[in-house]
Amino acid sequence: MKTKKSNLSIALVLLFAFILLSCNNKNEEKGNNNQKIPTQKANIYKPAQFVDDIVCRTDQSQTYAAYFPVSYNPKIEMPIIVVFDAHARGKMAVKKFKKAADEFGYVVVASNNAKNGLKTINKTINALFDDIFYRFKINENRVYTAGFSGGAKIASSIAIYKGGIAGVIAISSGFAKIGQEIPHKFSFASIVGVEDFNYLELTMLDEQMRQVGFPSMLAITPMGHEWPDENVLLKTIEWLEIQSMKRSIIPVNDNLIRNYSLNTADSINKLMLIGKVYNAKKLYEQFLSTIDGLYDITGYQKSYEEFLKNPDIQKQEAEIELSANNESDKQQEYVSLFKRQDFRKLQNEINVLKSDNQTKNVLKKNSSMRLLNYISMLSYIFTDGAINAGDFDTATKYLDIYKSADPNNPDFYYFEACIFANKNMQKEALKSLGSAVHYGFFDISKLESTDYFVKLRQLPEFEELTKGAKSNFEKI
Repeated sequence: MKTKKSNLSIALVLLFAFILLSCNNKNEEKGNNNQKIPTQKANIYKPAQFVDDIVCRTDQSQTYAAYFPVSYNPKIEMPIIVVFDAHARGKMAVKKFKKAADEFGYVVVASNNAKNGLKTINKTINALFDDIFYRFKINENRVYTAGFSGGAKIASSIAIYKGGIAGVIAISSGFAKIGQEIPHKFSFASIVGVEDFNYLELTMLDEQMRQVGFPSMLAITPMGHEWPDENVLLKTIEWLEIQSMKRSIIPVNDNLIRNYSLNTADSINKLMLIGKVYNAKKLYEQFLSTIDGLYDITGYQKSYEEFLKNPDIQKQEAEIELSANNESDKQQEYVSLFKRQDFRKLQNEINVLKSDNQTKNVLKKNSSMRLLNYISMLSYIFTDGAINAGDFDTATKYLDIYKSADPNNPDFYYFEACIFANKNMQKEALKSLGSAVHYGFFDISKLESTDYFVKLRQLPEFEELTKGAKSNFEKI
């Protein structure tokens, strides 16, 4: 990878074809790709050290955060995880991986520039990869990419089209359906919450990856469209470690595999106790495919075949498949309703989903929550598009749907502030921005660059709101 710098270039069209939640960013990054600056030596970094802003040597506009594990040794080639957050929260992203990094000895870096809708993403990726391979001793057989939401699509695209990536950790998003052979093979670990609007995408992608012969695992959390906790990431990297053992990249660690087996068996038993036999079946299959090739799985296979005789498995599988098909149909229907601007029908659908969300049927409850979140996501996209087109009347109608589906979403209040500011209603705009910050708005670049806030930025109240957004960013 060091000698084939040209391979790091990835066509923008390939990356952006995968990024769904894009925001129009009118402010292009500025920087001179040919300008080199003094590069810090790898041995200045210490074990268990966080660094917030490492400047890329070929482009001073590009920076990244990093964490060096307790076992860090600048003289030894180490594995690395290159992370992309959907909102360029590099510092937060590396902290999420700290526990796993210390446990397994990974350097973790995360871009402070890459985010949804960034038109110069290719430049960001090139500068980042160039710098980490120049600056650190990296085990080129153990380079991993990871990402959240749109960042997961970037991480996956790098592995698919560039190659040289041992594995991908895709959180809350994957990539387009597999319609042709993937040119480079890698291990694929995905994480999704039961309330995430991308739940169906990742559950189907996990199946597809297995079908085409890729090592694949799926971790399901009780969350929505958000970063998982550090323990989920720890288990994910544990699985990637086992994949490296299977490929003879690292020695077989019997203790690690034993712990993995015991923990998986415990998880299967817990699923059985609460009656989720189909989920137990899927986890059993994942376990068998993971240890196959390292140990004789004949005994496990016989137990699995006995387990399959449980009649409830097929019953639950049919129920889950029916629910998934209905949910997929609803997603397509909602896209059509947004395009047709059928706001009355959308509101009726929201009312039904909120009612379904009160049911004791867990399958129906989770599906209704995901669909509400899906409407929220569509509301963001269509409101943003209407505002950028200057169609504020339509944007206001989309916002009504947004508020009904997701009343505590900070982006709703941000868009509301844009509309008020466009009408020169400064007091109302400031109030909406205050609500946005109250509910966690942290995108400082939007506050500083949005044209609608030119007059607001001259007010002392706006400065306080900016401080609040910065505080939210630091708390993440």
